[in-house]
Amino acid sequence: FANTGLVDFVIPNNVTNLGKNMFLECSKLKNVTLPSAFRIFNSTWFVNCPQLESIKIDGEHKDFISAGNNLLSKDGTALVFGVKDSHIPSSVTVIASNAYAGRGIESIVIPNGVQELEKQVFWQCKNLTTINIPKSLTKIGSSTFKACEKLATINFDGTTEEWKSIIKGSDWDYKTGEYTVNCSNGKLDKKGNTIPE
Repeated sequence: FANTGLVDFVIPNNVTNLGKNMFLECSKLKNVTLPSAFRIFNSTWFVNCPQLESIKIDGEHKDFISAGNNLLSKDGTALVFGVKDSHIPSSVTVIASNAYAGRGIESIVIPNGVQELEKQVFWQCKNLTTINIPKSLTKIGSSTFKACEKLATINFDGTTEEWKSIIKGSDWDYKTGEYTVNCSNGKLDKKGNTIPE
């Protein structure tokens, strides 16, 4: 189905395996219903599907649940896959690798309780301008914001010192915009320098 004009798609419940890049470059795709029988989820199924608004499972799956228009681990602690206007449940502590890669999000609020953004979470989110990050975050994976060219504002709930103490992987902000980090006690530029008030 790659490079097609699909908008809504329901995968039949007897399907257990899906091919890599199955919906590659489906720029109009908005809603997908996955079968409860699928065995392994792969975010590469939806590479460059910027308009995706909803992903859900038809029935009960042994490893995943759908909540807040996202795909989560069965226990609800890991967000495996997110969509354009994502509502992240408060149970989430980890956002998995590539969860939002290539999605058309413009802004997003990461709720308090999230501790880790794994690698390439927001890779190539070319419309992302603003993100709110909680004080609970302790780790940002490699290439997490890579190629977020319009990123202008990171709102962080903690202090500048707490922002600097977050473990950040290689190239975590490579090819981003010249963003400002707004902290509770001041502002930092992309290089981590204090911006005078």
